[in-house]
Amino acid sequence: MSKRRLMIVEDDHDIQEILGSILVGEGYEIHSAKDGEDALRRLEGIDPHLILLDMNMPKMGGVSFYHKIYDAAQEKPRYPVLFLTGRAEMEKLFRDLHADGFLSKPFQLMDLLREVKRILNDRFGEDVSDQPPVKIAESASKVLIVDGVTKASEKIALRFLNAGYSVDSAASAELAVEKLKSGERFSLILVRLKLPDMPGDMLAYRLKHMPGQGSLPVLIYAPKLSPVDRQLTQEICQRAGIPDPIESDEPDVLLRESAACLPGRGSAQ
Repeated sequence: MSKRRLMIVEDDHDIQEILGSILVGEGYEIHSAKDGEDALRRLEGIDPHLILLDMNMPKMGGVSFYHKIYDAAQEKPRYPVLFLTGRAEMEKLFRDLHADGFLSKPFQLMDLLREVKRILNDRFGEDVSDQPPVKIAESASKVLIVDGVTKASEKIALRFLNAGYSVDSAASAELAVEKLKSGERFSLILVRLKLPDMPGDMLAYRLKHMPGQGSLPVLIYAPKLSPVDRQLTQEICQRAGIPDPIESDEPDVLLRESAACLPGRGSAQ
């Protein structure tokens, strides 16, 4: 059987590259488009078996693009579509649109690959039961990324997923606290210094003083710090008993620094 063709419609080149490398490794032929308009131009020559569609893009977003390829007579799009969105509450919208599927970001690598195979099976009758299952180590370290900057958080999450970590996210300090209070267990927490509701270093201090969380590794990151901010943040980090802030939000840098904090993860993949 020839390779199934997948199109990734995503305006962020780094996210395109990470998703593409994951799916190429699973044996798919990958094509990319930077927004809805670009995707419409490329469709005729590609005729994809599945489109992975981001919601928020310039020029033409995901929903507008979806309407362009929707066949009202058939009550479904001309191509199968898997929506990728940071808004889990939009599930009803996707069902009303007769979308083939959707995943809330950050999704687990296992869930992405399973959903791709499910949709291809539903649309084309492929028997995926004989294909080797996606193998995710049960002991994979679970990382919580606390970051209110959506695109940056997505890049970081995908890089960690590609390196074999399990990933969850929170867009604010309070959401992060709620996750720990609910009993969720993490191997490491990454916190952006500037959050919408509380400085990241203050959140780190709060997390380290929660019952049972004293030994939980917490890392603060910020792309740029003034000398004054650096000194203040270092002082708070010292009081919280965590390392000095990482002055970068580049996924590879964060992956390397995180690996050094976790047993058996001494080098980034």
